[in-house]
This record gives sequence, structure tokens and C-alpha cells, in this order.
Amino acid sequence: MGTATLRAVLRFGATMVLAAALAPQLFAAVPANPYTPESRQDLTATSSTIPDGPEADAPFGYIDFCMRFADQCPFGIKQAPPVTTWRYWPQMVNINRQVNRAIKPETAIRHYGRYQYWTIPKDGYGDCADYALTKRRDLARAGVPLSDLNVAIVGLPDGELHAVLVVSTADGDYVLDNLHHRIRLWSRTGYLFLSEMSAQSPTNWVKVGRNHALQQQSSRHS
Repeated sequence: MGTATLRAVLRFGATMVLAAALAPQLFAAVPANPYTPESRQDLTATSSTIPDGPEADAPFGYIDFCMRFADQCPFGIKQAPPVTTWRYWPQMVNINRQVNRAIKPETAIRHYGRYQYWTIPKDGYGDCADYALTKRRDLARAGVPLSDLNVAIVGLPDGELHAVLVVSTADGDYVLDNLHHRIRLWSRTGYLFLSEMSAQSPTNWVKVGRNHALQQQSSRHS
């Protein structure tokens, strides 16, 4: 066997070993019943809370949204203790399904002629950020503290950016997503979490800690 062939075989073998080690994290199973939270035993074995990193620039669409919906972006918001999952689970499920059905997907550039136009739609059309903001408003009306309702920016498996709503509970951070009726723990979505609203203030954003560290490491080797 030639030297080049041997190196190729060794690289392939190393890649397969790494893939096998990462597979449980990348493709962790979601609950069989989409309307029941994972058991507490399952939650203790996963990264249930999104790790916050350094401050990040808020998306322009969100800044513009806050100028038009000041009541959704209050200054000096008091951080409340994480809500009990079981108490608000029915509202989370119902609102996630209702909003997903009520809004038809439409990009901001096509609907409004503008990029990153975040809003709470009145005409039944919106993009992923609009779904998330509508769910955030509705859950706040249902009694969930705004400090436990944060919009997050994630990367989809195909590389496209996407917005979701994260509900912080005593059992972990759950994701309400217009691409799924199923509510999932953030670490079981298969998404790359990039940034989210700060729990201390909805007007501030933070990078997701683990991903920020990986980005810094990759940039040093580029």
C-alpha cells in the first residue's frame, strides 16, 4: 500500500471515530410525545441551559422592532426566577401551535420590501422572527415573565440563519419553532445557537458561550 493511500485510510478512520463520538450529541433523540416535557432524569443528562457568552450586537431588525413596539422591549426589566415547566407547558404547546397555524411564512423582503423587518403581524404573514415575537407576546400575556422569553438566532443544518423563541424554565431552555409543532430542549434541536436576547435585559443580546469559543478557535487557525 502506497504512502498516500495509507494516509487517506488513516484520515478516514479518524473521521469515522470522531463522527461516532459526536453522533449522540448531534442527533440526540427528541421526546416520543411532543406535548410532554422530557423527564427530569433525561434533563439532568443534557445541557439544559444555553450558556451565555460575551455581549453581542442586537440584530437591526430587533432594534427597529423595539422602536415600534416599546412595550415588548422594556428597559430595566426585573429578572424573574425560571418558570416551572409543568405550570406553563399547556400554554407553550397551545401558543406554539396556534401561532404556527395563524401565520403564513413570507420573507420580509418580499412582504415589506425590506430586509430584517421584525414585527408582530396583523395580516397573517411573517418570517421566522415574526413567529417568535408573536409567541413571546402571547406567552407574556399568559403569565410567563418576559425575562424568561428570549428570541435566539440559530444556524440551520443547511447553513441558513433562523430565529426561534427560547423559554427558560426550571428544567431547561425550551425552543418554540415555526418549523416544528414539537417543543424541544435547545440542545436537542440540531441547531447551532449563535446569539440570543440577554435574560437581564431584552434590549441587550449575548453570544452563546460554547459556539463563541469555537468560532474564536477556528478563526485563529484560518
